[in-house]
Amino acid sequence: MTLSDVLFYVLVFGISFAGAFVSIVGGGASLLVVPVLVILGVPIHAVVATNRVYVTVFLLAGLLNYLRKKVRLDFRVLSAFLALRMVGGFVGSSLVLSLDESFLKSLAGAVILAAAVAVALVELLPPFKRLGRPSRRRFAVVALGMLMLGIYAGFVGGGVAVFARVLLVLAFGFTFLEAAAAEAVLGLGEGLAASAVFLAAGAVDFVLLLPMAAGGILGAVAGSSMAVRKGDGWIRRVVVLLVVVLVAKMLFF
Repeated sequence: MTLSDVLFYVLVFGISFAGAFVSIVGGGASLLVVPVLVILGVPIHAVVATNRVYVTVFLLAGLLNYLRKKVRLDFRVLSAFLALRMVGGFVGSSLVLSLDESFLKSLAGAVILAAAVAVALVELLPPFKRLGRPSRRRFAVVALGMLMLGIYAGFVGGGVAVFARVLLVLAFGFTFLEAAAAEAVLGLGEGLAASAVFLAAGAVDFVLLLPMAAGGILGAVAGSSMAVRKGDGWIRRVVVLLVVVLVAKMLFF
């Protein structure tokens, strides 16, 4: 292995750590990791497939740490959404090779802009009180949103976790910390379904995955620990900052 190879994998590890740290708190790992890997010369299909497995690995690490720190999870609400995200992840990953790149970029921009509006609304509202049993209409709207997010995440991802957290906060009164843990559950299920498709197709680069997974696990544990320690107000500010950065990236870069 040459020095350039070593530097490449060190950079991959660092980017993967940063992506997981930010994502387990506020979301958006794919919008950092995927462009960097493409710039580094990794083929786009290998990037998408390997990134999906990487996200699944660090979400598992982050979820286990949230559970260890006893963050509340409402599995009655999450069970139906988990199934929808898994279906969406399977469908999206199956479509990844047939969709036009310009369409994917436009779709990513729309998702991020929608998340920006939703987060802005959250910031203008007073602190939430936990809502009662959700109405059928509210549950159906969020369910449809989760299915669409699963499909989008299956073929590219990036911004999905931001929007999913906001849906859970607005529709069900989750705190941002609870939403972060809940999205780890949903993203894990979706990621397992999408990863199965990519693994079966032989599209995952396992050599690249090793430093990505190592960085992702460490980043997710560090990020989830800080989220619990800093509390909900800090997570809200991170999400807002992240959305501003992602919107700027989609509009200007």
